Amino acid sequence: MFLNNKSLLKVSALALLCAPLYPGLGVAQEGVDGLPPQPAPVQVSLPEEVPTAPLDVVQPEPVVEQTAIIEEVQSKPVPVPHSGTYYDSASIGPSELGASAGPRKVDPRYEPGSRFVVVKKNASASSRQATIVAAQRALKLQRYSSALELYENLYKKNRKDKQVLMGLAVSQQYNGFNESAIATYEELLKIDPRNSGAMVNLMGLLDKRQPEVAYRKLQELWSKNGRNPAVAAQLGLVSARVGNFEDAARYLGVATSLEPDNALNYYNLAIVMDQAKSHDVAIEYYQKALEVDVAYGGGKSIPREQVYDRLAELRRL
Repeated sequence: MFLNNKSLLKVSALALLCAPLYPGLGVAQEGVDGLPPQPAPVQVSLPEEVPTAPLDVVQPEPVVEQTAIIEEVQSKPVPVPHSGTYYDSASIGPSELGASAGPRKVDPRYEPGSRFVVVKKNASASSRQATIVAAQRALKLQRYSSALELYENLYKKNRKDKQVLMGLAVSQQYNGFNESAIATYEELLKIDPRNSGAMVNLMGLLDKRQPEVAYRKLQELWSKNGRNPAVAAQLGLVSARVGNFEDAARYLGVATSLEPDNALNYYNLAIVMDQAKSHDVAIEYYQKALEVDVAYGGGKSIPREQVYDRLAELRRL
């Protein structure tokens, strides 16, 4: 996907306005005067909610989402010698109809067909663990104001908790409080300088005001963590913003290979190629973005109507 000098000269005057880093607060808008739409925002690196992170990102220690653990106990039957005494069933039954026979204890050693469940409570409803789980669920359900309130309360109790700081920054970012989110990400990175998720999100917020600084810092991050698709995708968008379309195409291409089930990577790569006047390649990636969106994004991860409109325009060229 090497772009020749002639193509770069033609597109050097084009303004590539990258949307904010977080989805949902500004989907890519269609361009004017026949230009392709803007790149879609890279997905925000969320605070961890399950033991295994979706990306190779150093993130805060995970919190087990379950507030109760269910254990099922079943053992092999142990033979019991017969006592030699037989009982009549009437002598051990209820003395009269309507008598209540309460529940009895069951020993699986003697009654192997029986099972019982033991429920152990791990945390109270007001504990830190339960509150973090509630905040993570609020983010997942896009109830950003509720998530922000929960994380703010946690932050008041412990201002050095890396997981709380990450959740607070993401909540601030989703609610549009970008200045507060920047300050919180910087506060987190002072405690955890290797947190690449926080760095990627921070660079996404800074790339509009200081794209050269964001580009340099993302390159440093990429040299240390070259297998992170979020870093590659964000670096591709920032490269396009500073006018380096060749690097933009290269890094977004890497992002698609590292994360082939993310339609946003193909969509952004298509837009970069579109603005570089490589229309045949752009059509190919627009179509690929639509396919991946249906397969993995539920048809909602990219602006499909805009893609269809742009494809119709490109096919007429």
